[in-house]
Amino acid sequence: MQNFTLSGNHWFDSLSQPAMLVQNGTLFYFNAAAQALFAQTDTPLTDGGPVPDVLPEGESDCVTEVTVSGRRWSLLMRKQKAGTVCLFTPAEPVDHRRMAHLATQLRMRLSTLTISAEGLQNSLGELWQKQNERWIACQNQSLYQLLRLTEELEFYGQTEDDLRILYQPSVLNLTRLGQDLTLLLTPLSEEAGHTFSYVPPKEDLFVAANEELMRKLVYQLVANAFHAGGDVTMKLQKRSGYAVLTLSDNGSGISGQVYSSLFSPEQRNLEYSSAGFGLGLLLCQRIATLYSGRLVVSPRKKGTQVALSLPLLQSGTWNQFRAPAPLPPEEISRQILTELSGVLPYRCFRSDDVG
Repeated sequence: MQNFTLSGNHWFDSLSQPAMLVQNGTLFYFNAAAQALFAQTDTPLTDGGPVPDVLPEGESDCVTEVTVSGRRWSLLMRKQKAGTVCLFTPAEPVDHRRMAHLATQLRMRLSTLTISAEGLQNSLGELWQKQNERWIACQNQSLYQLLRLTEELEFYGQTEDDLRILYQPSVLNLTRLGQDLTLLLTPLSEEAGHTFSYVPPKEDLFVAANEELMRKLVYQLVANAFHAGGDVTMKLQKRSGYAVLTLSDNGSGISGQVYSSLFSPEQRNLEYSSAGFGLGLLLCQRIATLYSGRLVVSPRKKGTQVALSLPLLQSGTWNQFRAPAPLPPEEISRQILTELSGVLPYRCFRSDDVG
């Protein structure tokens, strides 16, 4: 992106997408598209006025998704000499019906493949299984990777109304969840040749969210970090009425082309690999939105930082949410192996471990 100048900047003036320049909490510039976008909101743009509330705190490089005038936008923020440039790109709607159809077809074939593999192993006996333990583990890992792909497509095949019904929020202690996740992720991280650490707050932080989806979100971010060759530090803190869960890694980071379109999959060439279709951050963004949260992705000198902000539960509101139901141990084990199937070594999928 070129350096921005306050005068004679015809490039931004001619942009069809909304653009603005902010510095120290003040709006220095906005083009006609940005003015039109915010004209019908409670905070229309004014020269020298405050920045819109939808922008994340701080003025550092980041990418996130925001809702303005009832429409979702991918927001890219980049620091320049004159301030931080903010570019808004429409977030294209997901074709839920097509995703659901693909997921159904894949689920049917995965079920057949799983039954066939189990039947073959049982028919060949214990001795054969012992002699071919490595290949059975590789087979199990591939099945888990296919399961992860299937579940991603199933998740995107659901409308927001469907998701709200399927994953109703409960009172969730994020502090305790972080401790539970650390016990699970630490040994698996070592198996993958990485480290995982957790910096908890000094108090319990409660939010309204679904535990299964919160675990899925963390696993997705950890898998992304390991795929980039990095170690992970997870930190939970209280900030201005929000619980902020931050995962930082020291991996290879996100390339500029992918970074600018993280929440715009239609602009990316999505190809499947063992790590999935590259839709993990989109999935995390959708989970955050489901519980009135925000996901902000920021580059670091080395690696990437992803921050999830969720509103803290206020006293007197707990009775509005159902009591949390503990997840069965076998479901917890299945979920973490599924989400990390693309970054763990095959030995983690031996029959004794995944049975």
